[in-house]
Amino acid sequence: MFDETLWADPLLDFLIALEEGGIANSGRTCAANGNVTSLHMEGPYLIYAEVLGRNDVSHHTELVLAEEDGIIAGCSCSYGVDCQHAHAMALVILGEARRRGAAWASPLAAVLPRAWHKGNPHVLTMLQPYLNELFGEKGAAGAAKPAAPKEPKQPEEWWLPYLEAQSEMEQQDILQHAVRRYLPPGFGYWVADDLLTLTWHESNPFERLRQVTAALRSSSAEFGHKQFTPDTALEAFLASDQAREMENAYLRRESEEALLTWLREKTPASFANKSEVELVWTIAPPSKQRLLPQLAYRVLLTSKKLYRSPRSNTSLDQLCREVDSGRRFVDPAAERLLRWLLRSRQTEIGYDTVDLQDNTLLPVRNAIEWITLWGAHSILNWEDGTPVVFDSNPARLTIDGRDGRAEWSVAFPGEDGAVLPLSETIICSDRGTASTYWGNQNAAKQVFARHGNRLHLLEAGGMPDAVLAGAILLPEVPVQRLRGTPVGA
Repeated sequence: MFDETLWADPLLDFLIALEEGGIANSGRTCAANGNVTSLHMEGPYLIYAEVLGRNDVSHHTELVLAEEDGIIAGCSCSYGVDCQHAHAMALVILGEARRRGAAWASPLAAVLPRAWHKGNPHVLTMLQPYLNELFGEKGAAGAAKPAAPKEPKQPEEWWLPYLEAQSEMEQQDILQHAVRRYLPPGFGYWVADDLLTLTWHESNPFERLRQVTAALRSSSAEFGHKQFTPDTALEAFLASDQAREMENAYLRRESEEALLTWLREKTPASFANKSEVELVWTIAPPSKQRLLPQLAYRVLLTSKKLYRSPRSNTSLDQLCREVDSGRRFVDPAAERLLRWLLRSRQTEIGYDTVDLQDNTLLPVRNAIEWITLWGAHSILNWEDGTPVVFDSNPARLTIDGRDGRAEWSVAFPGEDGAVLPLSETIICSDRGTASTYWGNQNAAKQVFARHGNRLHLLEAGGMPDAVLAGAILLPEVPVQRLRGTPVGA
């Protein structure tokens, strides 16, 4: 119950200080509008309330009576201390004391909201159940007697519901309310909350209880003669055989759950989100930006709901991130390939897109790098399912005479090396780093000839792309124009 012999002078000093501090009008408006929705007293030194702020957000506000510092106000609002919510709460207490005829409240009645000077304030009437709890059912506040000192009340065995809680949020709520009950007189709830922050990193609930008991014991070093009340019953429980058996059972459950989780994630037979990834190379036709056919690739995804579904560059980025974060499981070789695609920025299209109508067809930047890194993993295949094989022996562009005609041809290496007309050979290039928008079509780009599933570098004697593209379209060589001119191929 409110004790005016303890609270009267500090409360008046507190209100005078706020009047001088410039928030008086906001506090009066807050009190007059009925923003104080509840009021409680816990022990002789702490009064707390719920006060509505902007957008009807409820703030927990406390007035703590300290021995030497008078009233200390704290609030969960952004202002934190000595705010308008604390001012409104103090005005409600002063207004009720004046209404009950307390002599100490009369000198400062002018600071109350104007509407409260006439009759019975509606706001105080709405708070009557809380005010009766604070001041008593009958009589003036001045008639209240000082509360007799009481021995600290030990909380009940709250740790058993805490240990049986099913979620971390429920555990935190139980622990927060329990530790607040160990507070010494004159300390706000935020002191207990600060103490709990020292234990938030601990996931084992038994170990966290041990840390709480150690913090309660050591609090006197920080707070001087006002220390938290140690709970000898909790300490005895933690040292008992019952607690050891319960903790061992908890640790066994945690170990079993961790093992089951690992098995669900790592065992292919039970992996619900397992996907198969195929990477297919193809040769895209020439475009305005690329005069030669271009090496390109697609990533095909097969999962529970998809079958060989091609991935666009944006969805491929998402797939790479899912694999990288562990949310999707693929074979180890495919996982390494996808991570490489993401890190080396192979999924970027840029300006010279392979096909504007197909965003699942992505350019191969450096074919030699691809084959060097991934050729041995059997993960690179052509669209017909045959593996991509790189032959380090180059093919050569040459002129072959047949039936009295001269044609551009490609001579492939090997004991039975074939010489095929250029019109029957697949000529292509990788993307390299070139950009036709900057007039540099051939920089860092390589031209290849494909024979079956084998890929050879093509020695074309430095022939520009435009000439080579024309030779593919018109394979017959104009011999009469070449007489007396050395052929560079």
